[in-house]
Amino acid sequence: LNLDLKGADDEVEKLKEKMRNQSAPAKGEIMMNTVSREQILEFMRDMVTRSVHNLVVTTPSILDLAELGLYDARTSVNIKAACSVEQNPEHQELLQEFEALDNITIRNFDSKDRWICLKDNEEMFIAPIGEKSNLAVFSNDHLHIKFFTSLMMESWLIARKL
Repeated sequence: LNLDLKGADDEVEKLKEKMRNQSAPAKGEIMMNTVSREQILEFMRDMVTRSVHNLVVTTPSILDLAELGLYDARTSVNIKAACSVEQNPEHQELLQEFEALDNITIRNFDSKDRWICLKDNEEMFIAPIGEKSNLAVFSNDHLHIKFFTSLMMESWLIARKL
């Protein structure tokens, strides 16, 4: 029994590692996993660089937004970003840098409970922040995106203009 349990544990670890190393799923597949902040940033950076027309992004803070490499996005990409912007000098300096770019619009969204990225209405990434972990959901299925669009746009729509 101990050997069977060890074998099952090894198999579970291999599957977890495979999930961690898995790139974007095939068309129509959905990927859910618990992830770290660094994994979220890496995944969203990839989506930013691959965006062509539109990008809707929500991050907990403007500091997180700065780590996404929005400067690397094509200038033709219309970026709508919602994040918490405080009145301290560091946040205000970043805000001025982003506002200097014509293709980025930022709104103040005080709730620091989610990471969202909607790329060209073709791919979605949602990561709610939990007490102990972050759950990440990615899909490129049109019906999934249609279903979650109101959730993804909520932070942009209720955020205050700056």
